[in-house]
Amino acid sequence: MPVTLRLGIPILIGQLFGFLYNFVDTYFIAQIDKTSTALISGTAIIFPLYFLFLALGNGLIIGISTMVARGIGEKNNEVLLKSSSSGLLLSVIISAITLVMGYLFLDKIIVTLAGDKLSQEAIGYGIQYFSYILPGLGIMLIGYVFIGILQGEGLTKHIAVAMSLSTILNIILDPIFIFVLKMGVPGAALATTISIATTSIYVIAVFVTKQSSIPMNLNIFKANKKLVGEILRIGAPQALSMVSVSLAFIVLNNLVSSIGEVEMNAWGLCGRIDQIVLIPAFSISGAHSTMVGQNYGRQLTGRIKEIYTKNVFYAGIATLFLAVLYIILAPFIFSLFSDVPEVIAGSVKQIRILALSFFGITVAILSGGTFQGIGKPIPALILPLIRFGLFALPLSYLFINIFHMSVEGIFYSMFLGNITGAVISYLWTKFQLSNVKFRAVITEAA
Repeated sequence: MPVTLRLGIPILIGQLFGFLYNFVDTYFIAQIDKTSTALISGTAIIFPLYFLFLALGNGLIIGISTMVARGIGEKNNEVLLKSSSSGLLLSVIISAITLVMGYLFLDKIIVTLAGDKLSQEAIGYGIQYFSYILPGLGIMLIGYVFIGILQGEGLTKHIAVAMSLSTILNIILDPIFIFVLKMGVPGAALATTISIATTSIYVIAVFVTKQSSIPMNLNIFKANKKLVGEILRIGAPQALSMVSVSLAFIVLNNLVSSIGEVEMNAWGLCGRIDQIVLIPAFSISGAHSTMVGQNYGRQLTGRIKEIYTKNVFYAGIATLFLAVLYIILAPFIFSLFSDVPEVIAGSVKQIRILALSFFGITVAILSGGTFQGIGKPIPALILPLIRFGLFALPLSYLFINIFHMSVEGIFYSMFLGNITGAVISYLWTKFQLSNVKFRAVITEAA
């Protein structure tokens, strides 16, 4: 636990600032007109797309941090020397492709995601927000390379500082761009883009000032093809895992928006605020994957099992505590964002049904981090497919389109998916750790 705290507390601070980031961004957008259901509904369309970029970025972070952690455990200097150039090659390619595709098909993407019950006003807000935030998402992928190296090295304090800096800057810029400069929704997105760029500049500066022991190499033509392959092997399943979650929420968004704009407003608010309950899981998971990776490099199977059991316990307890607190405070929280009684009531109902099931997501997150740390990324890809593909999506479609239930049908479907996914994740991880095999990151340099 002391090691988890040492590595996890800086990530916890970063996660808290990340939550504050989303909270404040949503709050200021809502203050443009608290009687409007179009503002939050329109920007909520973008959340799965934002999550899609996070998925790609987290794939890079997991692939690079796991590779660096194992390289440190193996004392493999070739891995450490070429980690940045290899990661940058991937991030530049991914960023270029996603930016070009995003701008080419921007309007069509938003209209497709909006469903048939959202107003043209809401769709317009979605298009405005996405067009201004898209450059920042591309820059984010570049910065995530260096965040991955820092996480693998265990220098998580710099990640916390970067997240804190980004959030504080966003809090300052949001009201200036939205209200003082009268930019409205585009102002919120522009503030986010500038804040993301500042984060990337900061983490690069950490390497320039030699605060990391891992050398920085910006020449993508010096990338090691074996390391690129290893980052993809480990990170791609993690990215695909989160991409599958993003695609699932695109489908769920469409289902909710097909019911009504009020329901979409409530759904969008919950999607932004729910993060608070999962902060312990993500914080401990950041430390967890580093600890597992380094102990895997040292071939300490017993230590890996102990790390997994303890971290699931501590993260689970913290998640349940925050879930109960969230349920109690929900009426007050959502009244900050809307003056529409139906929106507040719908948000509170969603939280009361779903919040406790976030314990299941916590177990799945730590299980996925364990698989990544021991170089078994495929199970981490399969776990969310089970959660959404076998339960949440089929049941949501059944309840809404066949049994014609209200939006609560989606909530109950997600509840079942979260809990069942937790049981499968835990049992599968325990089985895998009883049969773990060791392999080096790379055996030679290219």
